[in-house]
Amino acid sequence: ITSTISGSSSTSVIKLNGANYITIDGSNSGGTDKSLTIKNTNVASSTAAIWLASLGTGAGSTYDTIKNCNISCNYNSSTSYGISIAGTSPTVSGADNDYIAIINNSISKAYYGIRPNGNSSGELDGLVISGNIIGSDIATDYITFYGINGGYLSGPVICNNEIFNMINEGSKYGIYLGSYVYNATVSKNKIHGFNHSNTSNYYCTGIYFSSSSGCINNQLDNNIIYDLQNYGSTSDYYLCGIRIVGGSGFKIYNNSISLTGAFRNTSTGLYSKCLYVSSASTSLDIRNNVFYNAMTGTTPKTYTVDIVASSTLTNCNYNNYYTTGTVLGRFAGAEAVNLSAWKTATSQDAFSISANPGFISATNLMINTNSSYCWNINGGAYPLETITTDIAGNPRSSALNTGSADLGAYEFTPVVASPNLTISGLPPVDGANSTITFAGSTLAIISWHSGTGTLPANIIAVFQPQVNPPNPYGNYANENLVITAIGGSGYTYDIVYYYNLARQYTITNESDTRLAKYNVSTGWEQYPSEPNTILKNITVTGINTFSTFTLGDNTSPLPVQMKSFTSNVTGRNVKLSWITEKELCNIGFEIQRSVASNQNSEFIKIGFINSINSSRPNSYTFDDNKLNVGKYNYRLKQIDINGNYNYFSLNSTVEISLPKKFKLSQNYPNPFNPTTKIDIDLPFDSRVRIVIYDFLGREAKTLVSGELKQAGFYTIDLNAYYISSGTYFYRMIANSQNKDYIFTKKMVIIK
Repeated sequence: ITSTISGSSSTSVIKLNGANYITIDGSNSGGTDKSLTIKNTNVASSTAAIWLASLGTGAGSTYDTIKNCNISCNYNSSTSYGISIAGTSPTVSGADNDYIAIINNSISKAYYGIRPNGNSSGELDGLVISGNIIGSDIATDYITFYGINGGYLSGPVICNNEIFNMINEGSKYGIYLGSYVYNATVSKNKIHGFNHSNTSNYYCTGIYFSSSSGCINNQLDNNIIYDLQNYGSTSDYYLCGIRIVGGSGFKIYNNSISLTGAFRNTSTGLYSKCLYVSSASTSLDIRNNVFYNAMTGTTPKTYTVDIVASSTLTNCNYNNYYTTGTVLGRFAGAEAVNLSAWKTATSQDAFSISANPGFISATNLMINTNSSYCWNINGGAYPLETITTDIAGNPRSSALNTGSADLGAYEFTPVVASPNLTISGLPPVDGANSTITFAGSTLAIISWHSGTGTLPANIIAVFQPQVNPPNPYGNYANENLVITAIGGSGYTYDIVYYYNLARQYTITNESDTRLAKYNVSTGWEQYPSEPNTILKNITVTGINTFSTFTLGDNTSPLPVQMKSFTSNVTGRNVKLSWITEKELCNIGFEIQRSVASNQNSEFIKIGFINSINSSRPNSYTFDDNKLNVGKYNYRLKQIDINGNYNYFSLNSTVEISLPKKFKLSQNYPNPFNPTTKIDIDLPFDSRVRIVIYDFLGREAKTLVSGELKQAGFYTIDLNAYYISSGTYFYRMIANSQNKDYIFTKKMVIIK
């Protein structure tokens, strides 16, 4: 059954008066169902449904839990509280209400959803507010002012709550935290649907730290905020996703904020801002966020970010701003109209980007993995030790050596293929540059040199962040840039490649980062050029082909650097030759062959050659003889001493063609006992007879007795176990096109 506890009280229906270790659990199954309703039907102000009261310093309500309940008041126009954690009345702050847990409740029809307030006599320690739904789809049951409002909190955890539908007169705050809130974790909250119904001046903010007093080391991560509106006719009535008034040591990580819709403001001094930080804040660490501001309207301005003072930033190299609004940001009072200007003004955000994040919709900030826009924020987030999951609980990389993370609150894997990048400066011109951009930032600059050759007519580039390179080696970044040239030959180019440390993966440190390029036939070539750690790029000159680029590690270079891999065909014999630039920790090369004309043919091992580990070039050859007519593919499987391996493929198919003339080979071995082999070449289909004669001309053995054989190469096996020692002759008569071709050779049997 479902149960209701209700009544009209001028204070609260349930009061825990300095009571300890009390649990109110509204589940009648021992699970998470909400089968208990607690409601105060009083229509006056200063009332609560549940009131946890303190009797003074050191005498608060402690270790109490309220979970799995439906909680509401009957009055939401003024000071009413779904749950008040307070002092001598629901409206008065109280000391030492410690280790309170408010979990998985639905709270509606109140001015404040949850209000935990300590005071200077005793902060509230160990508060947990988790998994609550604060709001309603019924207009008369809205929360109207604060979803969660508190102060004097030590180490609170406010996570996984949904706060929504604050839609009537007055300012709106999803989570509002005041003085002396420190070591707080505000994580994985969903805040949306804020507006008010008239044209008075009011604020509207998703998460608000309202004081500079005692606000230290608070972390806001994986929150999503969207669909906020307000109205103002005079200045300073801001619309903000997150607003930080003061304090120090704020960590703002992996939040997704989207401000969309039309302004209801009229004053030129009114702004919308995804993130607003005042001058009283210091030591801000802002990373991996998606800030999207697409508010429309001609009078007010949109800012993605507004950071008032230049002293506030300490580490903002990895956060990302997405905007289509008036101005990307304002820093120390000066406007930065685009990302480039923002980077210059702040000396931060070296790895930030400006592009469409690919939200499913304005009211669903999950990422549309079928939209090519999703690649903009894939793999661009710097892994953080404290952020191990996303808002949905999916695992997120928390260390560089496990790969990059995704920007914003959601981890995802793109379904759609990565799109072609924007490239300026095409078609290529000798002495000029082509610039490849990704998500509003420069990814590579190519400088062209035609020399005596011809430049390509065009190039196409595709970037795959968070994707490991093909046939990887050693330490490497998890990203790929694939550039394809259309036409051209004999030219060279220089490339400036920009990197993002979020994707350094197993590269040991930034100074050891090197550019590497993949060739199908020779594998990876790692260039020695050192990175510019100020500009975050690497320059390599004199390259003459395009393929896949990635980043390698100078301390763990390619174990084998292949200089060339070629083949030479003589009749039915193939000679493979390869030269290594250098070898480290190499066991050797397994030679593999497949039949190119057979799509189901797998590579098989046909030989192995031990390595010559050296820092100088080494040459190798391998003979693959007596092949039948056909087309073949070859590759080398290079094996390291640690068991890792890398493939180097021959860049062309080897073809064994039909012989050009009839031929009978000398048997091998010769002399022999008792077996030998004889090769014959037939350029045309022929009837073939091969007979062995002794020294007196007598027939000793018939090997082939006039059989019709198709054109090609053949090897005939002879076992002379029953033939006496001596000198013999063997003759081939091949009849083709009404003509006989006769060949005779001598052999010696020794027993």
